[in-house]
Amino acid sequence: MRAIKGSQCVIVLIDALDSFTSVDFDLVNLCIQEGRPVVLVVNKWDLVDAKWKERAVTFMKNQVEKKLGILNSVPIHFISATESIRTQRVLDSVLDVYTGWNKRISTGLLNNWLERFKRVQKMPTKEERKL
Repeated sequence: MRAIKGSQCVIVLIDALDSFTSVDFDLVNLCIQEGRPVVLVVNKWDLVDAKWKERAVTFMKNQVEKKLGILNSVPIHFISATESIRTQRVLDSVLDVYTGWNKRISTGLLNNWLERFKRVQKMPTKEERKL
């Protein structure tokens, strides 16, 4: 917990041959609860058989979406550290996530968004309930 609280960005490293475990998801949830940006990295991608790679990517993304519901906000990278395959993309992603995390939204912009949301929320729905 101390490492997460002191981090500006957390990289969660997953073994490609093991996929995600419940401990991995617990760790990601802790990071999100602490308000830390997360980048998921699946290592040993070179050891996955070429005919299964596409299915493995789909399976892992579905796991993240089901367990966390945040697929679009958490980047996932499939790398090979020993072969140096796509490792630079991880660093680029960390910088992007960190920049987004530190983005300041002005009070006026936030108030405009809230006003528009209030208007949409007052619109009737099929069952006459508020959104």
